[in-house]
Amino acid sequence: MPKKPKPLLPSLSSAIKTSNMKTLTTCGAILLNESKQLLIVRRSDTDEHRPQQWDLPGGHVEAGETFTAALKRELLEETGQEIDESDMELVYGMSGTFPGVNVTWLFFLTHTSKTKIRLSYEHNDYKWVSLVDALAMVEYPPKQAALKHIRDNGLLDG
Repeated sequence: MPKKPKPLLPSLSSAIKTSNMKTLTTCGAILLNESKQLLIVRRSDTDEHRPQQWDLPGGHVEAGETFTAALKRELLEETGQEIDESDMELVYGMSGTFPGVNVTWLFFLTHTSKTKIRLSYEHNDYKWVSLVDALAMVEYPPKQAALKHIRDNGLLDG
């Protein structure tokens, strides 16, 4: 019987160190109206992470949800907007690590013809703004990165 060749690389299972880190995925919406304005929402003053900051609508993916189903649910909960999952286009993603948690942010471009918003308790204001204004108002780095990617790649052009 021929001798089994020695692997060129060590087994991945032995190379990966496991930990008790939690993994979290969030989905955000670049929701455009017919005038190509983006919806931004202001977090309430009781928000424990970033009170009173302007933000993109979206939130955490729950167990068993697809990314688009999670975003559809979050948009309905936070804004009253009912968006068809087939109109959601993944345009940007990134990940990062915080103490005890790995986070992946996914951003989807989608559209609405309805500009009336019904805010949840999580937010206290909303605005339809240009991409330039959204870049000036939304401060959170992952969301800034998504907006810059959209600007730099001309994803709202045409």
